[in-house]
Amino acid sequence: MSEEFVHRRKAFIGSYFGLLLGWFGLLLIAAGIAYALRELHVYQASWTVLRYWGAVTVAGTAAVYAIVMFALTWSYSRGIDVSFLPALAFAIWGAIPVVNVLPFVLLLLLASRRNGEAPPAEA
Repeated sequence: MSEEFVHRRKAFIGSYFGLLLGWFGLLLIAAGIAYALRELHVYQASWTVLRYWGAVTVAGTAAVYAIVMFALTWSYSRGIDVSFLPALAFAIWGAIPVVNVLPFVLLLLLASRRNGEAPPAEA
């Protein structure tokens, strides 16, 4: 049982940081390409138009990111035997892109206690 918890925790940590950094990277690449094309005069766009489409891009990618993080947090919380309603609360909380580090830390602490380990000293 202990090896299963450790494996799930490693997979959750890797998936969480992979998704988070991937989302930030996607936004930075999109912003860089749009800025470069504008400065090369491939298209003429005002800063207002660029800000509008930037907001649309952030909102669209945040929605996809939220859905994936909901599924990831839900599956992990159910995998460490958290009951249905708390798992749903963690998953909804985990879907909010700005504050999803809080359920991430709480679930890792909960998993370490369920596994019989002492909580990490940094927490």
